Amino acid sequence: MKCRCSLATVMVTLAMWVAAATGSYASELIYAQANDGQSTYGPSLFWSEPLTNSEIADDFEVIGSIDRIVAGGFIIGTTPQWQGVFLRFYEYKSDGTPGTMQRQVHLLPGDPNLTVNDVGLIDIRLAQPFQATGRHFVTVQPHVNYWYWWSANSGAPRGQPFFFRDLAAGQTEWQHGDAQP
Repeated sequence: MKCRCSLATVMVTLAMWVAAATGSYASELIYAQANDGQSTYGPSLFWSEPLTNSEIADDFEVIGSIDRIVAGGFIIGTTPQWQGVFLRFYEYKSDGTPGTMQRQVHLLPGDPNLTVNDVGLIDIRLAQPFQATGRHFVTVQPHVNYWYWWSANSGAPRGQPFFFRDLAAGQTEWQHGDAQP
């Protein structure tokens, strides 16, 4: 197994679990990053009123079978109206940007593979693990009325900056960070 996770500030808490090579199914935590509570990024969510469809992507490098992602986000001042979560994996293009979507999973509330709480922690277990073959991008896009990623390593990010796009505003190309163009 090879793992080099170079996640930037947006991937506040990312836990990837790798299946054991023995044939029996066991998981091993290979990366976790705690939030520092200094900033939020996004939004990274899908919601209909008002229409919001934006997502944040961050890179990682793993060769192995990913069966769990845990993402730490921020919700304040509103009651979250969870309607599900989209988890997507994208190819890592030669120019360092997200490419073609390789896998999408949409989990609905009540799914035993999805746990969310009212402060923004999202825990996703994949019924079919994602077979990572090196560098990829991952996005977590809740179907909820409010959700932002927590920051980590503020002032000293690790790896390259995260990518953002606002599909509701017609922005199909990924840009570095979540600042308005």
